[in-house]
Amino acid sequence: MKKSAIIALAVVTIVGVALRPTAASARSETDKGSLASTGVDDDASGDAKLVVKNKSDGKFEIKGKKLDRNATYEVLADGVLVGQFTTGNGGSGRLRFRSHPHSKDVLLGFDPRGALIVVRNAAGQDVLAVQLADNDDLSDGDVICCIPEDSGPECEDRTPAQCAIEGGVNAGAGTCTPNPCESIPPPSANATVTIKCEVRSNRSRISVDGNNLARGSYQATATSGANSATASAKPTVGDEVEFDFDSDGGDIAAGATAIDAAFIQGTPPQVTGTIVTLSGGVVAQATVDCVAK
Repeated sequence: MKKSAIIALAVVTIVGVALRPTAASARSETDKGSLASTGVDDDASGDAKLVVKNKSDGKFEIKGKKLDRNATYEVLADGVLVGQFTTGNGGSGRLRFRSHPHSKDVLLGFDPRGALIVVRNAAGQDVLAVQLADNDDLSDGDVICCIPEDSGPECEDRTPAQCAIEGGVNAGAGTCTPNPCESIPPPSANATVTIKCEVRSNRSRISVDGNNLARGSYQATATSGANSATASAKPTVGDEVEFDFDSDGGDIAAGATAIDAAFIQGTPPQVTGTIVTLSGGVVAQATVDCVAK
């Protein structure tokens, strides 16, 4: 390990003890911590503040003070570069992350809670460090539940049974920061799937099209006998999404998911097509007989 990394870890052990999360309300969480000098720059200091509202709307701000003037610093979370800032003539600088960025904000695409936050200079030395408290919002047995709302799916912690009762989508274990529900569409009560398939001696061809879907991104699976293939996620166009599976090289090059020429099996040959959410929830499913040529 680099000397700077060893120093940073030693400082974080002390700083972490001083952290105390405070609840501004039943739907708000605030964590504050002081960025402590690692010894590379004794005068340097700073603050870190995380505010999470409604469990999925987060703002995380880093402020550095008494750093080198007009210098660029990197910010790392558990060793991963997440942003950078440049100090002014007074040696101060800041970087602000938001789940929904405003002007000059950076997208909050990571969870700062429990992470080792380091401010690193251009020479690769860790100058400041802090570790925020690791607050786990999920109780035992709870999951992330994406509950449909007029403004979009809202991330809440629920038991699997409660999530189903409220018409939500079970996104499994995890955290609401960043909000995983923004990429998970709500259940579609009227969703349908249309499947067309054709089998020849040297080719298998399948289309799986979803209709009456809620806006969002979906995947599709095609299954025949012991064979199964999954297409990459696609966003809806209107309330529809279309997926193609093919063994023909030309169609594969055009974007179809590759399958073997003998993919379609059975007598008569059949295919089951399924539209699924990105978390694996089944939205619509059907089985059809295929055209044999």
